[in-house]
Amino acid sequence: MSLTKNRGRLAGLLYVLASIPGFFALAYVPGKLIVHRNAIATTNNIAASETLFVSALPLILSAKRYLFSLLWLCTTSSRASTSGGPRSW
Repeated sequence: MSLTKNRGRLAGLLYVLASIPGFFALAYVPGKLIVHRNAIATTNNIAASETLFVSALPLILSAKRYLFSLLWLCTTSSRASTSGGPRSW
């Protein structure tokens, strides 16, 4: 397989890996904790579900790590393809 095809598969895998914790931390957790236009109810929900609230931060960070890896992979592959060959470190 060519290097470009392998990088494309790796980029797809990173995208899927970023979407799993990202969905949980950015869609599920706020939906369970935040009550729109009611700060007291939101505070009570966070106090009652502290574990859910605390678990969202590492998941957000892991999703961002996958997305930054994806960005790095895409930028290095575009540089390698425009320079006429593989990059030498």
